[in-house]
Amino acid sequence: MKNHRKSKMITENEYQNLKQMITFLERQRDESTGALNQLMSTLEKEYQCKDLEEAEELLTKLEREVAEYEETFQTEYGQFRKKYSKRLEKGGFQFDESISNGQKPSKHRKARD
Repeated sequence: MKNHRKSKMITENEYQNLKQMITFLERQRDESTGALNQLMSTLEKEYQCKDLEEAEELLTKLEREVAEYEETFQTEYGQFRKKYSKRLEKGGFQFDESISNGQKPSKHRKARD
């Protein structure tokens, strides 16, 4: 014996709702695709990266450079403070403690594994 499956008919209202949802999702897909294409174009023009992998490599390289610059700055700033702080403080200059404590700007990216 064949197993016949009963098909459920949808109402006109359900059909219209589904049609609206499909139209909405298609519009969102098109907007997202356009935004992605624009970002990829910018990535290629401004940073000469052809794909996200190249962009990640560039970002890693730039983060490493920034860390090196921060370290160099902290070292040189410490030497500067040691050498000139007494003279500057006599003149009323106050050092920004956030700089000397090595506080770093907040990261906007999530840590990598």
